[in-house]
Amino acid sequence: MTFFGRKEIKKPILPPLPNSGSLPELPLLPEERQNAEFPPLPQMNQTKEDLDLGIIKGTISPQVRKIGSASEYQPSFKPEERLEPTYEANPLNKSTTNEPIFVKIDKFHEALDNFNKIKEKILGIEKELKNINEIKNKEDEELKEWENEIQSIKARMDAIDNSLFSKIG
Repeated sequence: MTFFGRKEIKKPILPPLPNSGSLPELPLLPEERQNAEFPPLPQMNQTKEDLDLGIIKGTISPQVRKIGSASEYQPSFKPEERLEPTYEANPLNKSTTNEPIFVKIDKFHEALDNFNKIKEKILGIEKELKNINEIKNKEDEELKEWENEIQSIKARMDAIDNSLFSKIG
């Protein structure tokens, strides 16, 4: 029993093919099709210029020129023509006329349900943020109270230190 090894796949053994001797013969075509004559193909008018340019007119063969060093190479690019954009700046306002928009009812209801769910979640988030701000304000107030108490304790300690221990030293 192997846990992570490959399982051996048993291939089924196929029975031998029957020895019938030969395959069935194909049916013969009707004689009409065998002896039918087709019209001759039209001849292409080829001139010496057509043969020099290649079989298909309009094909361009690359021009190759030998370059001695890299500094001799100067590419000859034609500047591209810049086309003005043909798209509209605001695709939502394609037409200035107010035409009716047709929407399937089920799609409308689905969108409305999604919109209402989003509104509910936003309201829930606002409530949570309000609670968090209230808790934060309470924490700030308590921290200020603690700081005030520590300052008052320090002031008392200084007063005690000055009154009792300053006379000893």
